[in-house]
Amino acid sequence: SDVFTQNLLDAGVPEVKPPRTTKGSNDMANISLRCPAIHPYFGISDHGLVPGHTREFTELTVSDYAKEQIHYVVSAMAMTGAQILMDEKLRKKIREEFDQAER
Repeated sequence: SDVFTQNLLDAGVPEVKPPRTTKGSNDMANISLRCPAIHPYFGISDHGLVPGHTREFTELTVSDYAKEQIHYVVSAMAMTGAQILMDEKLRKKIREEFDQAER
């Protein structure tokens, strides 16, 4: 997550908010119990949070603002994946952090 956050900043995102503390479904099933995983969120509206599963949310997914945001996220995700694949020390650090995490 730290690597992804840094890549977001490097891609041009001006601010990365801290992780959400709310609970809810994220459709990742149990994969995060077997291997390291992150579930980042990103804004699709420049005027605050919009509830998911609404018409407004649907309409905002194709807005210019949302398309700009997804560009940042995809760039950061690609860089993060490349770094993990190419950096054995990073993979080891991620695995150690995962193995020590509470579940």
